[in-house]
Amino acid sequence: MTRLQSSDFEALLQAIRILGEPRTLDAFPGAAMQVARVLIPGISYSYTEVDLEQRRSVGVMDPLDSAPAPDLIAVMNTYVFQHPLIATFAQSHDAGAQMISDFINARDYHRMELYADFYRLLDTDDQMAIQLRTAPNRIVGLVVNRDRRTFNERERTLFTLLHPHLIQSYQNAMAYSVLDDVADSGGQQAIWLASDGRMIHATRGVAPLFDRYFGSRRVLATGLPESLFKWLRCQQARAGSDDLRPLQPLHADGPEGRLSVRLVIGSLGGTILLLLHEQRAIRPDRAFAALGLSPRRTEVVRWVVEGKSSAEIGELLGVKSRTVEKHLEYIFEQLDVTSRAALVARALQSLREG
Repeated sequence: MTRLQSSDFEALLQAIRILGEPRTLDAFPGAAMQVARVLIPGISYSYTEVDLEQRRSVGVMDPLDSAPAPDLIAVMNTYVFQHPLIATFAQSHDAGAQMISDFINARDYHRMELYADFYRLLDTDDQMAIQLRTAPNRIVGLVVNRDRRTFNERERTLFTLLHPHLIQSYQNAMAYSVLDDVADSGGQQAIWLASDGRMIHATRGVAPLFDRYFGSRRVLATGLPESLFKWLRCQQARAGSDDLRPLQPLHADGPEGRLSVRLVIGSLGGTILLLLHEQRAIRPDRAFAALGLSPRRTEVVRWVVEGKSSAEIGELLGVKSRTVEKHLEYIFEQLDVTSRAALVARALQSLREG
């Protein structure tokens, strides 16, 4: 990797701090282009989302007056797969910064329709881009445009180092965009903290999550579980240092699933946001409850799926095997099945749908 100067690291830290500011997806493109401008000189900067399946691209540029006219966008969409950076990333998912000049010489580039009908009109002779995949068929590219082929390896290194932070910032923005509905979004919760870790506000589902994954003990005056508070302090220290590695979420496993906690931190001394997401483990008894049976008969179904006989189920439930058979007669009638095999098939379907 190319040797960087202290000024390069200062610029990279400035860019990382900008990306660390909480923002929504609507504000993300502007911030991304701002950090590109901090790191790499160019005649213009662009943030483009490309739908590979629909062959359609949308984006914004900085400065605004450098943006192509609407009719030119249709031209770009026509030739989208001629673009060497898009075509290459769609196949390789390379995380490093790449340039048009990496893949095609100037003469052949100037012969392409993509250049003649689009980039020539934007005075763009070369581009450096870092890209990320936001969906199976969707690519986001942060691009620096130049009218000459003058990018160097130092600039490539800087842009490549920015890539994981761009991904993390995008993920934070995506999560931040849904905070208005976070309490009703099925497992997503949020906490706002002061810089000392003191809880300012939390969505209503946070307390039960804490109890399930961390227990009932809290750090005095913060409202946070001890292990979460220690992790937060460690992450704050890293965010305020020269450590360039992206912050990593905290994962806590519990009897009902896994809780992931992601830190979104803005300017030092500002409000801190913790985003919590619970991924619940599949509970067969809960899935089987969708069959509409009583709790006791749901238990009978669960043990039938496990392959237990009526006598064995009776021992497990503390009833006679004849009682189990009576339960099964009712279950067969209610679920419109005629055998244990058919009951197992119906229950497993409920489990998959649950």
